[in-house]
Amino acid sequence: MSRCDKRQFNKMKKILLLLFLTVFSYLCQAQSNKYEFNCCTDVNHVISKSGTTKVAPLMFGAVAKYARTRIISEKTSTFKSFVLISYCWDCKRGKIWNITDDLHKYHVEYTDEDDDKYTEDVEVLPRTFSHMIPQYILQPIKVTVYELQ
Repeated sequence: MSRCDKRQFNKMKKILLLLFLTVFSYLCQAQSNKYEFNCCTDVNHVISKSGTTKVAPLMFGAVAKYARTRIISEKTSTFKSFVLISYCWDCKRGKIWNITDDLHKYHVEYTDEDDDKYTEDVEVLPRTFSHMIPQYILQPIKVTVYELQ
């Protein structure tokens, strides 16, 4: 190999290594944003976010019991920001509560006993909630929530 070929080969190795590390870090990050819940214990899972958020007193009352450690002030209805995933197996529905000042998007996958799946994308505006309702599965046995944003 000539010197020029060796340089190109070394440059190509560095590019491939960088590409591999980028893909690997992306896959690790994607896995950390996956939340899986199995039947039949009701779910109230808090995902911590950065910042603080002030909400309406009615919303404060609805989520405070699940996020006691996130309360900054009960008087001003202020929390350390978080997202709450709640799912009721008997009701066959859930909610994603966005107690942040940012829009959040989730991909929800419902799985039944036959391993059939139904998926939906859920967009949750700041300081609101959105429903999770499996449309085509009578009784899911597993709910998986992927954080997209």
